[in-house]
Amino acid sequence: RPPASSNRPKVEKFSTAEKTSARIFELSRYMNDGGGSSELIKVAKDALDEIDSVLQEMRSLSEHAAGDKMTPFERSMAQNSIDGYIAEIDRIATEAELKAARLQNASRPGPREPLH
Repeated sequence: RPPASSNRPKVEKFSTAEKTSARIFELSRYMNDGGGSSELIKVAKDALDEIDSVLQEMRSLSEHAAGDKMTPFERSMAQNSIDGYIAEIDRIATEAELKAARLQNASRPGPREPLH
């Protein structure tokens, strides 16, 4: 019968291999989540680009309305346009939040343990 100490290195090697495999799996999962992060950044950037475009239109309209050349009716129409732009910004923001939430939920396969 072999001494008990000769079994120890095999157990330690197995334990080390098992820990290494678990660590690699965990790192792979975190790396995959990094791809999800880049998608979140893309969603945010796209939303910001759209909002920026709407804000530029609002600014142009506001500058035009600030002049003395608009009739009260034209000012009223300009205000209606501004209200529409605000609604559009709200829609873009809500859509971006929903896309981000879907991406975050899709990238969570289950509970995680912290890296050690």
